Amino acid sequence: MSALSDQTDRILTERLDRLRGETSNGADPEGVAHDLQVHQIELELQNRELRAAQQALEESRDRYVGLYDFAPVAYATLTREGRITQLNLTAAQLLGVERVQGEGLFLAARLSPGDSRTLLGSLGRVLSTGEEESIEVGLGRPPATRRELRLTLRWEEPRSTGEAPPTCRVILSDITEYLHLTARLQEREQQLEHLAEHDPLTGLPNRLLFADRLQQALRQAHREGYKVAVLFVDLDRFKSIPQRRCGHVSRQRAGP
Repeated sequence: MSALSDQTDRILTERLDRLRGETSNGADPEGVAHDLQVHQIELELQNRELRAAQQALEESRDRYVGLYDFAPVAYATLTREGRITQLNLTAAQLLGVERVQGEGLFLAARLSPGDSRTLLGSLGRVLSTGEEESIEVGLGRPPATRRELRLTLRWEEPRSTGEAPPTCRVILSDITEYLHLTARLQEREQQLEHLAEHDPLTGLPNRLLFADRLQQALRQAHREGYKVAVLFVDLDRFKSIPQRRCGHVSRQRAGP
């Protein structure tokens, strides 16, 4: 079809060039017909260009719609009041609704108590200033399971000057698992830090922590001009005491 269209355009262009090269008398009927024929071919070529441009725009729109609908990132469009005017399939799945049902819902009403005000405040600022904002809110009200969301809000350019009030394009990235993983990593780091500075059997500070605290005390004493005294206490067979106690407890648990 593309080759045939190109051939037709070439034929029309050649015919138009030939007619333009012929002289015509505007007062003569044949001259009038000649000019009309030239004008008709020019209109036909313009119409073909317009139809080709329209087809390209429709194909581009279809590609955009496909990318928007099936994108792995959740997208939604919100009004100043937090009402959803448009959302893709990923956003509908995240909110737990059908896509048709999602359009018209108020996102703020589905957030955890207190977070709805956070969303509405951010929407108002973005629509007033045009500057992008990111907030973290909780999705789900009790007794539903809470999901942690990070929302990125961007002011959306209206398609025409006489269109409805301005809206925000919102990216929704579910960060529940990320936050849980971060908390576990922080807890693990604290445990490792405690093990590095404390005896694993007694839980008492070890030599590493003692040396660190001693260095801090010496630096402070040097700055403030006073002395530091270190008291050394030696306990005979101290290491064997916890081991005997633990062994005694173990034998008690193993007995009848």
